Amino acid sequence: MKIFISFIIVFNILSANMLKYEESPYLQQHANNPINWYPWSKEAFDKAKLENKPIFLSIGYSTCHWCHVMEEESFENEEFAKFMNANFISIKVDKEEHPQIDRYFQKVYNLLNGKGGGWPLSIFLTPQGKPFFAQTYMPLKSRGNYKGLYDVAVVIDKIWHRYPSRVLRDANKIESLLKNYEKSTNQISTSTKVGKEIAKEFVAMARGRFDNEFGGFGTAPKFPNASTIKTLLHIYILTSDKVAKDIALNTLDSMAKGGIYDQIEGGFFRYSVDRQWSIPHFEKMLYTNAELIEVYSVAYKVTKDPLYKKVVKESISIFDKRYRYRDLYYSASDADSLDKSGKKEEGRYFVYSYKEAFNALKDANIPNPKEILNNLGITVEGNFEYNLNNPSYIAKVPKRALEVLRDLRRDRKYPFVDKKLQTSWNSLMAIALFEASCVDSNFANEGLRVVDAILNNLYINDILYHQKLPDKKPKLKAYFEDYSYLISALIKAYESSYEQKYLKVARDLYNDSKSKFFDGKGWIDSQTKLHNRLDIYDGSYKNSLAVMANNAQKLALLLNSSDYYQDIDIILNSFSKDIKRYPIATPTAVDVLLAREYGYILLHSNRNDIDKLKRALESESNYPYILYVPQKEQEFTACSINSCFLSDKDINSFVDKVIQTINQGL
Repeated sequence: MKIFISFIIVFNILSANMLKYEESPYLQQHANNPINWYPWSKEAFDKAKLENKPIFLSIGYSTCHWCHVMEEESFENEEFAKFMNANFISIKVDKEEHPQIDRYFQKVYNLLNGKGGGWPLSIFLTPQGKPFFAQTYMPLKSRGNYKGLYDVAVVIDKIWHRYPSRVLRDANKIESLLKNYEKSTNQISTSTKVGKEIAKEFVAMARGRFDNEFGGFGTAPKFPNASTIKTLLHIYILTSDKVAKDIALNTLDSMAKGGIYDQIEGGFFRYSVDRQWSIPHFEKMLYTNAELIEVYSVAYKVTKDPLYKKVVKESISIFDKRYRYRDLYYSASDADSLDKSGKKEEGRYFVYSYKEAFNALKDANIPNPKEILNNLGITVEGNFEYNLNNPSYIAKVPKRALEVLRDLRRDRKYPFVDKKLQTSWNSLMAIALFEASCVDSNFANEGLRVVDAILNNLYINDILYHQKLPDKKPKLKAYFEDYSYLISALIKAYESSYEQKYLKVARDLYNDSKSKFFDGKGWIDSQTKLHNRLDIYDGSYKNSLAVMANNAQKLALLLNSSDYYQDIDIILNSFSKDIKRYPIATPTAVDVLLAREYGYILLHSNRNDIDKLKRALESESNYPYILYVPQKEQEFTACSINSCFLSDKDINSFVDKVIQTINQGL
């Protein structure tokens, strides 16, 4: 037996490609493909130049459904692998490990195809690394409207050998266009005046894209757009714009009752493939849930709706149960899971047949099982593949019935969990936990634990790192987004605890980020050779550059230093034309700009009274731009960056004055 096991181990090592040496869970998934994959490395590019072979670059992530489909169809195909190994150098990139590489080639895709990209991303490059072809998912052979990867590779191989100068000419043209785009991005230039009117323009644009029937924006696929909803809620708080409120709450209600939300265990899937929010791709991402926990908490502050409280608590609970590693969180879980025969199928852990659900409820003596299943949208026909059902919350369902359906999952294998511990996404989760303290005050303590864990595990000897695996030392130095979100979380930690250590680290990291990522013309996303100038548009999650501008606003007040305001102006003014032209695409920047226009308020009181002041003011107003700082003096004081404008020794009188000031406009 020992000899047989040793043979298997040796065979796997011999059959593995260069990815076998990588830590990335995504690259490890492809380590035994017959394709001779290389990681993104000097070795791969040197080999391409030496052998004069084009490069095939494949970018994805470990929990991506269509990445798995493409692997099964193409990357595990021996015939295709033989062709690729003979004619190309193949490189695999984990987009979560190297977001700067993904960001660059997503721009390539957009340039060549005139639309947004996605994953898996498939790029062909010259031996010198210049791109000339870009697609997302491709089947092995052409079918319908899909170009086949094998067919494309054969054509590219022929063209490369017959007309190499033509390929190089096209690649140089693409590279030139990308450089021109970089020059036009994030430059210090004349700005366009953008004021409080941007709120109306934002709401008007949101209304134009709003789905009046099912909530959300656009048709299908539908993404949660958490930062858009948060900005709409802030606009409602600032202006009493009922349209902004209705759009936001309608969307939150629809998602909370739809199939994009796991009605049985809690937590959100990444997006819905249909307009009705019924069928998702079944990945659960840390960043998706962090941002939605945050926005549902804001909505709960505004409405006190118990549905929002339920969503917040359930989402945190499932991430604590399935994704927590000590005081940090894993990055994601897979869309695919094993069926009873051991075959991977999308969503199999989460879906039900009508028969199994009905029998389980009946065996548990749950009254009215037909009515309950109807209220969960579970039918004989099903709403998913093979007559299976992804539950929705159509009407009230007894708690015991949900427990029975949850028990049915016990015998199923939970989807693969990517155990990367990332600074950026854990910082987003910490921010969400601080915001969720309005639902349960204990969540603030959990937020502090996450922040402390990031500092203990990923900020070592004054060096911030991007990610690590459990029980491994971090290797990759942090990107701009790691700094941006962690600084935001540190400021939240200070607001929650009033411990100066968090403010000091936030200040140090801000200064460090500026020295690393600001070059006098604008901000870049990475210190690696391949990096990008940052823009102001929100993507899969909130824009890191806009968050950094908000960090600067807060630090200016908390540290009593107007020096930070120059950085705010550089960021917001450089992109003012973009914000003015298409505000719906820049929701985080719009929120930050409104904070600048309406103004942050800094409230002082002695340490014993500051929590009383916070509770008293929050019971009267949801004004989103307030900071609290303890002081030795007994009186209450309200300040802006330039001056202090209110003071009083009586808490009730002071709160009344602050509310009056907010209502009149700062």
